[in-house]
Amino acid sequence: MFFTNLLNNKSAILSSILIAFFLVSCAGTKKFFTNQPVRAHKQAPQIDISTPPDFKIIYIKSPTFNYYDYALIRTEENVDYTNIMVELFKLGKNIGNITITKNQICFMNDCAKKWPASKNFFGKVAYANLFDDIILGKDIFNGKGKMINADGALVQRFQQSGQIIYYLRKQDHILFQNLNTGVVISIDKYIDPAKQYDIEDE
Repeated sequence: MFFTNLLNNKSAILSSILIAFFLVSCAGTKKFFTNQPVRAHKQAPQIDISTPPDFKIIYIKSPTFNYYDYALIRTEENVDYTNIMVELFKLGKNIGNITITKNQICFMNDCAKKWPASKNFFGKVAYANLFDDIILGKDIFNGKGKMINADGALVQRFQQSGQIIYYLRKQDHILFQNLNTGVVISIDKYIDPAKQYDIEDE
């Protein structure tokens, strides 16, 4: 009788453990049991880099993507377009890339056509090549509101679709801000801390 009760208790405990384990393991897969289709994994295109790496400190704040650390910006010149690859790092290790080609943008291998990707990133103040133009330091919105500051910096400050845009470019510094939505892209030259004092002395 004692052994029968012991076996029954062990079976009950074992069953409880198995049920708890099953529920916990299913909790992380709840997305697979919805009516939403599972998005297929899209591989970012491979591009042949033709320029040496350019070390930068990049700050990105947007509804879809946030980042702050150093990065490598590489480009590939084509006849009618410049492919861009931004290699992102965290604590010295590569965590993924932003790849921009003529027709699509990929954030960490999550790829989309340029216009909807730009719309998701910038909101209603967007056009397909806006991200490219900022990274490459080109005029945006056909140079709308462009002027030159006393220090020689190029500044575009204007209203677009009811929102205030501020875009500054000078040597080793690019800053794009949507003052209404808080979207920011800042790109600065990376200075090795070991060499910083040597540069200041010069």
